[in-house]
Amino acid sequence: MRYASARRDVPPALLTLATAILFGLSFPPVGAAPLAWVALVPFLVALARVPPSRAAGLALLLAPAGALGVTWWFPGMVSSYFGSAAVVGWLAWLAFCTASVGLQLVPFAVWTSWMARRGAASPLLVAAAWGACEFLRSRIWVGNPWGLIAYSQMSWLPVVQLADATGPYGPGMVLAGVNAVLAGLAAPALRGPHFPRSAAAVVLLAAAALGYGTYRLAQRRDAGDTVRVAIVQPAVAAGERRTEAGRARAVALQLEATRRAVAQGSRLVVWPENAVDFYLEEPSPARDAFLSALRDLDADVVLGAPSYRHGERGIRYRNSVYLIHRGTVAGRYDKMHLLPFAEGTYEPGVHPYALRTSEGLVGPFVCFEAMYPELVRRIVVGGATLLANLSNDAWFGAWAPARQHLDMARLRAVEERRWLLRATTTGISAIVDPTGRVVAATGVGTPALLEGDVSPSQTTTPYQRWGDLVAWCALALVGAAPIWVEIRRYRIGGISMTSARRLLALVLLAAVPGFARAAVDCTVREPDLPHVCDKGQNAGKKCEPDFTGADTFVCSLSRPAQPNPASPGAVDCLGAKCTMVLQPGGNFSAVMTIIADNNISGFDNTQPIQNAIAVTVVIDLGKRGVLSQTYQNLSSLTSAPVDTHGIPIDEQRLKDETDLRDGKAAIVNDLLFRPQDSEIADALRALFNTTGTPVVTKVGSVSLIDRRADGLATVLRLKVKGGFVAD
Repeated sequence: MRYASARRDVPPALLTLATAILFGLSFPPVGAAPLAWVALVPFLVALARVPPSRAAGLALLLAPAGALGVTWWFPGMVSSYFGSAAVVGWLAWLAFCTASVGLQLVPFAVWTSWMARRGAASPLLVAAAWGACEFLRSRIWVGNPWGLIAYSQMSWLPVVQLADATGPYGPGMVLAGVNAVLAGLAAPALRGPHFPRSAAAVVLLAAAALGYGTYRLAQRRDAGDTVRVAIVQPAVAAGERRTEAGRARAVALQLEATRRAVAQGSRLVVWPENAVDFYLEEPSPARDAFLSALRDLDADVVLGAPSYRHGERGIRYRNSVYLIHRGTVAGRYDKMHLLPFAEGTYEPGVHPYALRTSEGLVGPFVCFEAMYPELVRRIVVGGATLLANLSNDAWFGAWAPARQHLDMARLRAVEERRWLLRATTTGISAIVDPTGRVVAATGVGTPALLEGDVSPSQTTTPYQRWGDLVAWCALALVGAAPIWVEIRRYRIGGISMTSARRLLALVLLAAVPGFARAAVDCTVREPDLPHVCDKGQNAGKKCEPDFTGADTFVCSLSRPAQPNPASPGAVDCLGAKCTMVLQPGGNFSAVMTIIADNNISGFDNTQPIQNAIAVTVVIDLGKRGVLSQTYQNLSSLTSAPVDTHGIPIDEQRLKDETDLRDGKAAIVNDLLFRPQDSEIADALRALFNTTGTPVVTKVGSVSLIDRRADGLATVLRLKVKGGFVAD
């Protein structure tokens, strides 16, 4: 086929640069959101006029040109952070933007040009292709979703409310669809078959999205109990924080602001990332003085601080978020998605889990983690009722990138329908409601204390249930479309249309496993604690209680259960087999991680556990999602006094089957279902839509992830199998 030549009056390269200019102007500092509705039109028209090979070249032109309009501040940030020459910053920017943004634009450009050559590039398909390629850009390589087109609309909130079902990719596809309709009016090759129907469908979808957004914005956002919160912004410049005096001044400013906030009624105070530079789990004069200053404050403080562990290859450092309650470390989250190069020497966190404050579960995410909707979703699925984004934006050096960063975090609030508390070192800090409205915000570079009332929420959004299902469907559709076009054109090997449809169905089905993991409902509730073993099935069998002080303990399937004369409710016994039958439909395999914070030396049978701060249990069910719970008051792990009973989770005991027989499963059940405030048991029941009590029936491999100097484990990872038994 002979390709149509490019029009001489407007070369495709100039059309591409026009898109770059319009796209950049739609983001801060200009923030002309309406331009995003037409920004892609010149580029789409250019793609319709060139063959796929040239389309790839245009995409490689648009990648840095478009990124320049959005991330012009990036080279200066690199130079400031690493102390390098300006030319190094520009070269790093050029390489990174061309590679990461090119991951989206090159496949999109080649696909659009190829489909346009065959008259199949309808507006609906082009919109799906744009969404699919934005999705790939967010997931492939290091993942760079900065500047997705949906973020340009954060000044026009009705457009982005759709994100509570689709993530950022749904609004992006609506914008791309409107651009494709307009491009089709100028370039017939982009009309595809049945252009009037396709254009009408895009218009209806855009109208429906705007109507839904208007409806959501009109709903009340202050329903339910409210909590008084505060956000502290010290505004100590990056250069000053490099000095000991600067770091001390930052801590003093934050402490003073926190005292004022608590005196005015705040129950939760959020500090930014890197709020302190000393280790909160390692005794030192600075740490002791700091915790002592917070001891008399009747509020929870969430703040960023460094942490480390002793690994097999030496000390591994982590960027962490801590929960401090009355001068005591009560929980920790380790940043999971590290910033490339800048945090290259750090170790990522293992699991997303919320911090249990007195006012509810707070889901923390750090700095650039605000770019990743799937990560924040996992935190909320684990039970978070509020979101907290801690960031150090001092390196930006300008208002525009700080605003862009805030806008991305705001969309996370929309997706999860949660209040967002955003604390930054130099601005922009903000309190954001579940529709993305900025209720209160600071400026850039000035110390500030934000206060406001927020409502913890347990709302379940479609995005929490489905995740990126819409993006996966778009990806499957875009992958199947060229196959369908070729089948219709050639009918290779005499294949009939019926067989062709079957082949296409197989292609679509092959994509299902990739996005099936998104369909998860992990509602967390407080359950009762029924006994695992039916005492009647074990009548006449002799056994002895495992712990005489227990009254609501459970046992594994490998052991029987009988009443404990000293404690009538006890069911945890040793000495015989328990012939239990699992209920059908609820068997599961999972990877379980047990994380013990602070002093784990108390985790044995002889010493009290009062020195331990918290135990977090995380169950990764693969495609079904992740469940987690943190027990911050260790007395909840047993009904007996904390000085008479400990939870033994050291590696040796878990591996010692000689003395404990199948006791590994019993120990795991102790951690999962013994606590009086266990949430995981009910979450498992809801996830599998069944009744009964979940139990671990078998513990497979045991791996020690972290080891303290005393030889006991701080993090254990186990492979387990389980199911449900009748109450």
